[in-house]
Amino acid sequence: MLGYREYDLLDLARWPGDPCDRGFGLGILSDVSRSTFADVTPLDSLPSYIRRRIEDGDLLVISKTKAYSTVHRRARMDYVGVRKVSPDGRIVGRRG
Repeated sequence: MLGYREYDLLDLARWPGDPCDRGFGLGILSDVSRSTFADVTPLDSLPSYIRRRIEDGDLLVISKTKAYSTVHRRARMDYVGVRKVSPDGRIVGRRG
């Protein structure tokens, strides 16, 4: 594993805050400033296909990243993420 970070989906009207835990990131994901979602990004400002990927889908997400590894060999990295689910079944974040 090269890095780990958690993100939360927030209802900004009820829960203003930071979607990315700035105090916690491991490995290559420890620098939050390099994250696309380091700052609050309203979901309705995203294209619909990205919003659907964030709010719906499988609880386990496995894919390739666009970024290349800086360790071992230069190849696109694998991404493994696990969605965080609220007690009522809504997707409320991601760990990965």
